[in-house]
Amino acid sequence: MYQLPKGLPEFDCAPFYAVFVPSGTPQSVIDRLAEALNKGLSEDSVQKRLADLGADIVEPDRRGPKALANLIKSESARLMPILREAAEK
Repeated sequence: MYQLPKGLPEFDCAPFYAVFVPSGTPQSVIDRLAEALNKGLSEDSVQKRLADLGADIVEPDRRGPKALANLIKSESARLMPILREAAEK
């Protein structure tokens, strides 16, 4: 597991992978892509390979366009003040 640097005890930030589409992509295409990705991530062989690479796969209810939008919104709200303060120093 990743060790936080000394001096940053409250800092918690983990990488994540996501698929983005261009603005204006039809919802039917987004839904089809999300369904295919979710199906692939549910396969045992894919889960094993990603686990071997050290990746954690989130549960199905935390996947998809709405979940990703919520994650980005909450992480931006949490991290932007820290980044702004660091940029001022």
